[in-house]
Formats: sequence, C-alpha cells, structure tokens
Amino acid sequence: MIGRLIDMYCGLNGIILITSKKYRYDFIFTASLVILVIVLNLQFIPLWGMVGAAISTALAYLLFNLARVVFVYLKYKIHPFQTNQFKVILLAALVFTGFEYMPNLAVTAYLGILIKGALLTLLFPGVLYALRMEPEINAYVHKLIRRKSRK
Repeated sequence: MIGRLIDMYCGLNGIILITSKKYRYDFIFTASLVILVIVLNLQFIPLWGMVGAAISTALAYLLFNLARVVFVYLKYKIHPFQTNQFKVILLAALVFTGFEYMPNLAVTAYLGILIKGALLTLLFPGVLYALRMEPEINAYVHKLIRRKSRK
C-alpha cells in the first residue's frame, strides 16, 4: 500500500518519460524495479514473512521512483514536488503514527475501525486547513463556504 502511494505521488515522472524521446529509459527503470522486488523479497520474506514482502515492495517502489525523479530532473530540469508538500507528508506521517498508537475506542474491531477512520477523515483535512499548508484546500473550502452562504 505504501509502495503504491509513493508510486502514485511520483507517477507523473513515468508519463513524462514514456511520452518523451527518452522513453527507453522507462523500460530500464521498470525492469530494474522487477529485479529489485525479487531480490528484496528473497531477503525480507524469510526474515519477516508477509511484512517483509510489504517492506520490500515499498522500498523497491521508493527507490524506483526516486531514480525516475532524479533522472527527469537531470534531463528536463523539472520535478513534481513543492516544499509545502514535504510538510504535508510529515504531518500525514505524524497523524497516521498517532492513530496507530491510539488506544482501542470500541468494543468490536469493526466499530474501532469506523471510529478511527471517521476521526482521521475529520482531523487530517482540518489540520491542513487550520495550518494553511495547502493553499488550494483553503481556497476550495472558502469557495464552498461562499457558495453555501448565498443559498
């Protein structure tokens, strides 16, 4: 899941590569990803089982996307990140870590998941809005408030 999240966050680099004259490099990066996943799985699965497979996949995607980001930056002088985004990623890591260690609030597992999910859904965007970390989110919320106040 984390590996796919990293891939989604950096995914435009793949599109940039395959639609440019350097499209062959994307094949090299993808073949390297396959080899890296196999090698890391052979190392991590015997140590940690299913968790090892998850860690190896996340690590492989991280390295794969890091290589593509660096390559696109070196060749085209563009990158997909803004400094504000690192603050948002750090906040997300802190919030998710906090929720991981939060005591169980419910009698059943399903109710606990529902409560934690609802709290996370309200807390994370609320903190983003309050700290003005993403101007687009604040502008969108203000637009919604203006639209609702006209009715």
